[in-house]
Amino acid sequence: MQDCLSDGSGTTLSHTGNQTSASLPQRLVVGRKRRSPPAQLIYVGSRCLRSPRGERTSPGVLEDSKQILVAANMQPDDPFPMDDKIKEAYSHVVENTAFFGDVALRFPRIVHHYYDRNSDWDGLLRWGLNFCNRTGVFTGGAHQHVLTLMSQELGITEKSPDFINPYRTERDDVLHTAEAFQKILREEEKRRRKEEKRKEIRKGPRISRSRTEL
Repeated sequence: MQDCLSDGSGTTLSHTGNQTSASLPQRLVVGRKRRSPPAQLIYVGSRCLRSPRGERTSPGVLEDSKQILVAANMQPDDPFPMDDKIKEAYSHVVENTAFFGDVALRFPRIVHHYYDRNSDWDGLLRWGLNFCNRTGVFTGGAHQHVLTLMSQELGITEKSPDFINPYRTERDDVLHTAEAFQKILREEEKRRRKEEKRKEIRKGPRISRSRTEL
């Protein structure tokens, strides 16, 4: 399997490891603090963008994680695994499927050019999507909506009559150079960081009432 997405114009995109669009679902982080910024490596031409932690990732991680879960006979509706190896594979499947959904909606031209020509990605993404849906980790959340839109955008499921990709913009049709795509990626990363900060501010500390007030 290739290690990048390509639109045929010298622009390529590669990512696995952790999703960039949101933190790991709460059920996956019980007993420990929420993860630091997710790992990613995005290739643009011959250059790459590394994660804040400097970790290199590769699309093969999703396939490897699937094999680990299948070998362990791990079912989506099973309790969250305790074994570290299986736990990591479980997390990678969930995170990468969500990430791909986000990228497919925001950069559909690039993703379609690669995805439509690669039967391996089609089968792998269908498996990952089914796994996520059956685990219920995104049920009722924003990512469930993203995955639903992604499955319609890529033709995994039939498009509803009123289907609209709300993230698609004119800029997706003008990414003809590596420099232009790299600039868009930087803007997207800034947007995501701001969105995460706003979410944290909205949550804020909860003030509990004293017993004398009850």
